[in-house]
Amino acid sequence: MKNHKNKIILILIFLFALSLRLYGINWDNDQHLHPDERFLTMVTERIKLPISFTQYLNTNISPLNPYNYKEYQFFVYGTFPIFLTKYLATILNLDSYGKIHFLGRALSAFFDSLNIFSLYLISKLIFKKQPLYSRNKTSPKSKNTWPLLYFLPSLFYATCIFPIQLSHFFAVDTFLNFFIFATFTLLSHWLTKRNCHPERSRGISRLVRGLQQSWSLLLSPIFFGLAMASKISALLFSPVIALFFLFYFFKTKNFFNIIRLIKLIFLGSYFLLTTFLVFRLVQPYAFVSLIKPNPQFIDNLKTLQSFNDPDAWFPPAVQWLSKTPILFPLKNLVFWGIGLPLSILFFISLFKIISFTLKTIVSFRAKSRNLITTDFGTKLKILKNHNPIVFLLLAWIILLFFFQGSQFVTTMRYFLPIYPFICLLAIKPTSNLKFIFTTFIFHFIFCISFLSIYSRPHSRVQASNWIYKNIPIESLITNEYWDDPLPLNLPKQTASSYSGQMLSLYDPDTPEKWQRLSPIINNADYMIMSSNRLWGSIPPVPNKYPQTSKFYQNLFDEKLSFTKLIEINSYPGINLPFLKKCYYFGPTNFPYKEKTNKWFTIDSQCLYPGIYIRDDTSEEAFTVYDHPKVLIFKKK
Repeated sequence: MKNHKNKIILILIFLFALSLRLYGINWDNDQHLHPDERFLTMVTERIKLPISFTQYLNTNISPLNPYNYKEYQFFVYGTFPIFLTKYLATILNLDSYGKIHFLGRALSAFFDSLNIFSLYLISKLIFKKQPLYSRNKTSPKSKNTWPLLYFLPSLFYATCIFPIQLSHFFAVDTFLNFFIFATFTLLSHWLTKRNCHPERSRGISRLVRGLQQSWSLLLSPIFFGLAMASKISALLFSPVIALFFLFYFFKTKNFFNIIRLIKLIFLGSYFLLTTFLVFRLVQPYAFVSLIKPNPQFIDNLKTLQSFNDPDAWFPPAVQWLSKTPILFPLKNLVFWGIGLPLSILFFISLFKIISFTLKTIVSFRAKSRNLITTDFGTKLKILKNHNPIVFLLLAWIILLFFFQGSQFVTTMRYFLPIYPFICLLAIKPTSNLKFIFTTFIFHFIFCISFLSIYSRPHSRVQASNWIYKNIPIESLITNEYWDDPLPLNLPKQTASSYSGQMLSLYDPDTPEKWQRLSPIINNADYMIMSSNRLWGSIPPVPNKYPQTSKFYQNLFDEKLSFTKLIEINSYPGINLPFLKKCYYFGPTNFPYKEKTNKWFTIDSQCLYPGIYIRDDTSEEAFTVYDHPKVLIFKKK
């Protein structure tokens, strides 16, 4: 009865997580406003299902291979998500540019929601029988409240804002996240079960017991192979997998055993071979023969890696020139990724785990001559029998965060694979359930505030409607190159009603650039910036863009021949029409020169009155896809 009740609760949390991720699935009002998603949509719609398995495996002729279409010669994404989407779209008759991205978004939401089950399973493994995670025996309510801990990581992840946001996009990151965490879950189950009754049985019974305990190990390389076929960066998880096998080897008293070493080599070989076969089967176009890599795929990866260089000229990378490694991704993780409430829980738990580990090490050194003590014996048991899973959780968080956080490009989605792990470590060591539930309330409020961006039209759609109503037709409108131009084509209204020019402001600052742009700016009637992509990234690097930085600063200070007509945004918050004004909290990233940014402002021109949190200082990609700030300037 108890297990039945737990299953019902778990399914309800899964459905809750899925509903949050599917809410507002048409968030861009059929406009395809996410560039990466737009590209994947075009590729998935263009490729065709092969007529045979042999044709599927043939890199040169397969209609599923994006490289066999001249417009897609640069493709570095994993193929499992697009193959799955294409196959289901064909069955469901959704195989068109206007429909297939909805299926891709739904699958993204579904796979991310599946982490709910893995979180519950891992919680049961690490919250049981560990002194560090033991219940408060002095509390009369501990027996009743203890099972709730198994569900809390799932509940926190279900309402975590950044996974919710990425689940609204047809992209590969949520698939990667699920398969990496599933791999970790399966290996954790194997490592834990393998040490419940080590080496007790003999003969056939020992073989049967070994198979019963090793099914999770047998499945784990399949999931890891699918992770690699979703995104090649899954390889970063390899050191953690190696640690699992090392813990397996060192978990018994007699670990210097030739038979155990042979078993380790056999299991490791099985894992490597199965992973390769799955990857080879699901991403066949990374190869030109059985084991020979596809030179085009390798060259594409090298080109992608070259963008991770401050000396390379790649417009979307300009934003990273002014960012501090480690600190900037940490700020995004804390405030916009998992949110401040959950961050507080996590860092409290992290402090307790590290403190406990250090005390154990000190105890070991102090009592190295007399190991038979209750205190030390307890701590040694933790380190030897139970702590590996917690250690491996922490190892992956540290490995991925510091590796990706020290790179030139530190976009938030690169850190998604540590989010479930953070939710796990954030819970039990705090022990105070009242504090945890209070934190969850604030965490959930933040989640609901973020979801509000999907309850109203996309800010670019709002801006397009405003343009059609307020800007005379045949006006000359400028937009910024490398960003989506406005107005968008809407039902019964098209952008062709206006004359349009693009400002290539990302081009290197040269006299020729401004000789080309100055006449366009002087002749323009209106200047539109459909996001903060350019004005948020160029002014912070005046050494690279001295004249363009000055242009933006003068524009915002109204020292040019333009004045700001309206700002249309879609910040996270609560829509309260009776207020008749918008109350904004938080700093902006306006490139003001003479004015100062304020933490609190009131806007009487906004379209959706209410109370909102400004997230302008977050990473560019967090805002420019689903809730960008649109600025419209008019010639004075």
